[in-house]
Amino acid sequence: MFATCSDAIHWLQSQLPTFHVQGRIAFNPSLDTISFLSTVLGNPHTKFRNVHIAGTNGKGSTASMLASILQEAEYKTALYTSPHLLSFTERIKINGKPISEKELLHWVNLLYPVVCEMVKKPSFFEITTAIAFAHFADQNVDIAIIETGLGGRLDATNILQPLLSVITRISYDHTDILGDTLTKIATEKAGIIKPNTPVLIGKRNTETDEVFSNTAIEKNSPIFFIEDNWKSEYKGNSVLQGIHDVYYKGECVYPQLETGLSGKYQAENVALVCAVVDFLANNQWDIKDIHLYRGLKNVQKNVNLMGRMQVLSQNPLIIADIAHNAEGVQAVIQNLTGFTTIHAVLGILRDKDAETMIQAFPINTIFYMITADTPRAIPAQELTQIAVNLGYVAFEYSYLETALKHAKKNCKRNDVIYTGGSNYVVSRILPLFTR
Repeated sequence: MFATCSDAIHWLQSQLPTFHVQGRIAFNPSLDTISFLSTVLGNPHTKFRNVHIAGTNGKGSTASMLASILQEAEYKTALYTSPHLLSFTERIKINGKPISEKELLHWVNLLYPVVCEMVKKPSFFEITTAIAFAHFADQNVDIAIIETGLGGRLDATNILQPLLSVITRISYDHTDILGDTLTKIATEKAGIIKPNTPVLIGKRNTETDEVFSNTAIEKNSPIFFIEDNWKSEYKGNSVLQGIHDVYYKGECVYPQLETGLSGKYQAENVALVCAVVDFLANNQWDIKDIHLYRGLKNVQKNVNLMGRMQVLSQNPLIIADIAHNAEGVQAVIQNLTGFTTIHAVLGILRDKDAETMIQAFPINTIFYMITADTPRAIPAQELTQIAVNLGYVAFEYSYLETALKHAKKNCKRNDVIYTGGSNYVVSRILPLFTR
C-alpha cells in the first residue's frame, strides 16, 4: 500500500511493464488481464456510455474536440487519452479536470494487493485503463470519450461496448507490433468495431477501406466513410489560426468554424468530429450548433490539450507538436512552408522510420538533434548522421536546453523553431515555458 500519490505513480511506472521503456514486450496481446482487473473492480466498463476512438494520427485531437463539445452541451464528460506530457493524471479527466491525487491513490491501493498476487503482471497501460474506467463509473459520467493506446483489437480499452466506434487516419506506426502494411494495421484498428454498433471512418484509403467494410459486414455494423459526405476547408492564414468551413454533401453547414487547435492537418479531424456530433445529435443527444462552435473554439481551455501545433513563444516563434511518425510530421510541415528557415529541435524513437521522418522536412531546415528521454530513443549522434547523409545541416546536443538555446541564437526574422519528433521531447520542453 502507498502513502502518497507520487509513490503510487512510481510503482506504476517502474514495477509494471511500461511501453515507453520496454517497447513491444510491454504490450500484452490479450484482453484477459484487463478483463480480470475489471472484474475485480465490478466491471465498471459496462456502467457508462462511451465513444471509442482508434487510428494512427489524429485520435487524440479528435477525442479532445469531441469531449469539449459535449462539455459545452453540459454533459458530464470523461476523457481518456495517452500518453501524458506533464502529469500522469492528464490521462484521466472529467469535464477537463484531471483525476485528483487522492482519487488516484485510492484506486492504486485498491488494485495493488490484487496485482501482487497475479502471476502475470498487468502492463502499466492495462492498470491505468482499469483505474480510468473505475473512476468514470464511480463518478457517474454521462459519456466517456476513450482513445485507444495502441492498435485496437487487443488494446486494453477494447473491453468497451461503445455507442459508436470511430477510426481516424491510418498510417505506418508501431509496425513491429501492428504489422508492416496498412492492411495489417487497419485489421488491428478494425478490432474496435463491435457487433451491431455503428462505425465512422475518418479517411478513405484503397488499402484499408475493404478491411473496414468487411469487418463491419461480419459484425452487422453500419459503416460510414465520412469523407463521402463531410469536408472541412482550412481557412486560417497563419500557424496561429484554426478556422474551417465545414461542408455536408456540398453545402456549407458550419461556416467560419474556429478551433483552438491550429494547423491545416486538423481539417480532417474537424470534419470527423462534426460527423460524430451529427450522429449523436440524431440519436437523442442534445447537442446544438452553438455547443459545436464553442466546444471547438474552447478545446484547449476545456480539456487542456497540449502538444498540437502549440505555440510556446512568439518572439521567436516556437512551436511544439507531438507528431511522431512520417505522415504526422508531413502534416505539421504543411503549416511551416512560409518560413525562411525551420530550426528543428528533434528527438526520435528507435521503432520509428527516422530517415523518412527527417526527409519530410524541407531542405531549408537546420536540425538540432537530441536523444529523447527514454531508453527507446535513437542517439542524437545517429540522428545527426542520418540528416547529414540526406543533405541537411544538422548538429547534435547532449541536452535539450542547449539545443533550444542554439536554435534561438540562430533564429532570424521569418524563421520558426519547431520542437518534436516524439512525445518525450515535447514533454520535456513544455515545462520550460509553463513555469
